[in-house]
Amino acid sequence: MYIERVRNYITQLHKTNPKEFNLFLDKLIIVLDRDLDIRKKRKDVTKIVKNFMKEDPKYPSGKYYEAYLLAIDEMSYNGAKNVLDGGKIKSPHTWRELLILTTSKETLPEYIAHHFTDQDILNEVEVLINSSILYCASETKKEFREKLHDFNRFLAIKKT
Repeated sequence: MYIERVRNYITQLHKTNPKEFNLFLDKLIIVLDRDLDIRKKRKDVTKIVKNFMKEDPKYPSGKYYEAYLLAIDEMSYNGAKNVLDGGKIKSPHTWRELLILTTSKETLPEYIAHHFTDQDILNEVEVLINSSILYCASETKKEFREKLHDFNRFLAIKKT
């Protein structure tokens, strides 16, 4: 039942949203490499996923199942849980969901990490993130993306 739900989700993604399907493949390649220490080329991963989408029993259905779930989770907050429950994948609706979805699992550098025991610093970080995104807000996706890009470029300016 659960394997079928994941298979159906990936198949629907492939049929209805090629851009999202390609994002899924990108996330899957990263998950395989980073979390499972499996290195595969994109064409091989595409073949594996397309074989998984087939309902023919001669194709392995569960070899990379964990990686599929991890990749789905990287695409949407609680994405794997929602797919397994038979629900839909949703865009983030809270600041917390957005941050969980967009931040990496890398450990904070020690010279920064010890500062986050201070609640005032945590509050300032929250304001910084919220303000930055709201400052870039726009009605169109293209303009929003451009403003985010420009803001990130501004933050990357180093003191000379």
